[in-house]
Amino acid sequence: MSITIGIDTSALEINPYSGLSEVVRNLLHGFIKTRKNYRFVLNSNTYRKSRHAIDNITYKAEKINCRLPRRLMDMWWKIGWPEFDRIYKNFDIFHSLHIHLPKTYRTRCVLTVHDCRYLAIPEIYPEGTHNLYRKQMERSLSRADMVVAVSNATRNELIKHFTYPAENIKVVHNGFDPHTVRKIAADVKSGLTGDSGYIPDSYLIYIGNAEPRKNLPRLLLAFRECCKTFSDYPDLIIVGITRSQWCKDGFWSQSKALGIENKVIVKGLVNRQRLLYFLKNARALCYPSLYEGFGIPPLEALALGVPVLAGKCAAIEEISGAATLMVNPFDEQAIFRGMLDIHDDTELRKQLVKNGKIVAGKYSWVDTVENYLKVYENSIGKSS
Repeated sequence: MSITIGIDTSALEINPYSGLSEVVRNLLHGFIKTRKNYRFVLNSNTYRKSRHAIDNITYKAEKINCRLPRRLMDMWWKIGWPEFDRIYKNFDIFHSLHIHLPKTYRTRCVLTVHDCRYLAIPEIYPEGTHNLYRKQMERSLSRADMVVAVSNATRNELIKHFTYPAENIKVVHNGFDPHTVRKIAADVKSGLTGDSGYIPDSYLIYIGNAEPRKNLPRLLLAFRECCKTFSDYPDLIIVGITRSQWCKDGFWSQSKALGIENKVIVKGLVNRQRLLYFLKNARALCYPSLYEGFGIPPLEALALGVPVLAGKCAAIEEISGAATLMVNPFDEQAIFRGMLDIHDDTELRKQLVKNGKIVAGKYSWVDTVENYLKVYENSIGKSS
């Protein structure tokens, strides 16, 4: 007898370039290739047709699109009536890959939690944000039969901040495929079509959004010190933030005030091919986050032989700490010294690259999918 799993794929429509979307894509490929007795149904929420709509995602699986405006969808799931499986029937399990989880009356529910950033560092977010997050997470946890945390660090945060049974929280590390990363990067030619912007001969790279936890203001301060110390210090490429957002959030003003506006190159949102091209040719990845739940960009850099400077936080130490140069992310002088070392210290660079190949090879999407299937089996077992 087959088990039908509904997978919430809304992350692919909300932001197709995010790390979460990359996780969802790889999980779907792995799920759909499994030969076990599972039937996967992809559930999306696209009110208006777009190039990111689920119909344009080439997975050989049944697809259900809930044609409601996002606000109405969120309101429905918040209220919890009517229950989700009174409308969408015949799921044995519904799996949400983000914080929102619908209420069901019969279907078992699995929730993946990627981080608890709003509770771990509430002081860097707008007032009240952490309370809204807590209420939403409490609601979703109350509906979840099993919870997956993507790292032990995330699991520990859940146990610290919520009363959900610890025995029902399973750690399943995100997978990673270094061979695919290397292949995509190797297939990209210099002077990539569609990217007419300037690409310097030597540069460091930042990959991430504009969230406060990504710690961009301190990175820019540290970069200014590097440029003052060495007039030929490499440029800094920014990937993951649009040019309009760069200006709106004050990063352009900060760069100009620091006198580094001509050394910082903003590439905006780019597809995976361009991202890996920029990363492959970088001198180092600068990833000084205050907090992470897992951390995919460092693994991508390690797979490509690019040294990584990272903010010292529990998840990064757990996932890739053995191969990264860890610094205190709250101290721009520590970031500055790390940026000098990762550029100039030849022996350090060699050791980081050597360790990086080992660390990047530790993770597998095959293992991740198998571990999720075990979670599904445990969830079904809880109902019997």
